[in-house]
Amino acid sequence: FKPDLILVSTLSQEFGLSVYLLRIAKEYDKDIPTLMGGRHCYSDPDGALSEGSIDMICIGEGEKPLSELIECLSEKRDYTRIQGLWVKREGKVYRNKLNSYFKDLDTLPYLDLSIYDERQFYRIFMGKIYRSVDYVWKRGCFEKCGYCQSEIVQEWHQGDRSMRAYSVERAIEELEFLKEKHQLEFVRFHDETFLAVPAKVLESFAQQYQERVNLPFVVDAAPQTVSKIKVELLKEAGCQSISLGCESGNEEFRYKVLNKRVDNKTVTKAFLMINEQNIRTVMFVLIGFPFERREYIEDTIKLCRNANVASPNIGFFYPFKGSKLRGVAEKNGWFDPNIEVNGTAQYGRNRPLVSNPNITPEEYLGIFRTFLFYCKLPEEMFDEIREAETDENAYKRVRDLYLSLNRIK
Repeated sequence: FKPDLILVSTLSQEFGLSVYLLRIAKEYDKDIPTLMGGRHCYSDPDGALSEGSIDMICIGEGEKPLSELIECLSEKRDYTRIQGLWVKREGKVYRNKLNSYFKDLDTLPYLDLSIYDERQFYRIFMGKIYRSVDYVWKRGCFEKCGYCQSEIVQEWHQGDRSMRAYSVERAIEELEFLKEKHQLEFVRFHDETFLAVPAKVLESFAQQYQERVNLPFVVDAAPQTVSKIKVELLKEAGCQSISLGCESGNEEFRYKVLNKRVDNKTVTKAFLMINEQNIRTVMFVLIGFPFERREYIEDTIKLCRNANVASPNIGFFYPFKGSKLRGVAEKNGWFDPNIEVNGTAQYGRNRPLVSNPNITPEEYLGIFRTFLFYCKLPEEMFDEIREAETDENAYKRVRDLYLSLNRIK
């Protein structure tokens, strides 16, 4: 097998693996051109292109520049001036203008999942294995959260926060095709915020999805986009779970530091509306932020309890390149970029990566492993749970009690 072009799309946490694979390819044949795309290239274009195994990067959406590149390669024409590509050649870097967002998604071909190993289709949800697919109906995000790289993507596109979507008919047709071709049993929508769409459009999508696709599915959404009618539409269409990103339960911290502009009343109302429809609720929670205090995490626990969140999902903040909070962490000496191998995040959700003068790493790890207990067990057990943060025997007692109660339910 001797490919004419090797491409990889990478998020920051995948950059090290991508480079590892590309170096193997270059050892095989250094003359095969390599192109990297994905969000990491928005965040660190020069760093990515300084890697010897990468010949080109794509900043922006790649459908148009990739098509042009393939034409140039097949016709042996110069490709150093293609919009959307930065090309490294003979010691010089051609930094071409960025393409605008790809607008007409309906012109794109269907996903070709036949290139993947069959085992990639099998996923677990709530203890059952399904043949599942990942699908994106809409592109974009309207939020500018300080811990996320979405804002730097928006800055590259002159602050454009617009949402773009396949037409309802086009999306349903593709999902019908994928269901039949791959015997699918489940759909995981990866829209950054699935409900950022008018209710009338969602109604059309939900009705046609139920009639023509009729598979259980899960989505992510922003709390401020949740409404009673939208949740009812998702329930009728077969939605099994809705995940909402809240990160912190302290409103002031969420607004001023995280730049996530939604209040606790809206968050709580959104979760309760979803619970009323017997759809599983997931709250995305992050800890380990600059300036964070223990009482802010306690506010998050209160929010989870008040909103009756079924599945709190906790992880540690990582200062991704390009994010505002990375700059804050570096400026204050709370994050050492030298821990990053190959110029990228060695991403881990199970440990603190930012030094915080308010909370020790040991205390963070104790909170992390007991967070679910705080959210689910009676408040009169909080002293015992606090002990379980650092004492292994206390932890086992609380864990066993939690598991026994969970089995009874």
